[in-house]
Amino acid sequence: MEVPYIQLVNIDQDLKELLKNHFLSPFKTDEYSNFFHSSDINLNEIYQYATQIFTDKKYFLEGSKKIACYLYECSSHPNIKRGELYVVYFENCILNGETIDAIGLFKSETKDKFIKIYTTYNGFELEENEG
Repeated sequence: MEVPYIQLVNIDQDLKELLKNHFLSPFKTDEYSNFFHSSDINLNEIYQYATQIFTDKKYFLEGSKKIACYLYECSSHPNIKRGELYVVYFENCILNGETIDAIGLFKSETKDKFIKIYTTYNGFELEENEG
């Protein structure tokens, strides 16, 4: 299964802070997920992709693509909506007093409408967007 579109994005510090707030602010309490496999954790596909990313950050794009493909293949339930998947690498996170790196998997299923305002020669122009 080929993911329709995947891109690595480098961002500046201001956008980094904005995105960090966007991704993490919905969590009201510390919510952690652990990888699981009934017989051997090394057989958990997402665990393997994440481990490879932590071992070599140059693998991030390929590992993200594999994560997206795997999750897409597993999401055949009719109540699972289509959406956009974001794989985010966080550096220097503090967890239980220890500094670690982390990978976040975020999915957005709905888009909200918003208005963009542009300054023009004659005043202002409004444009409706969705995002």
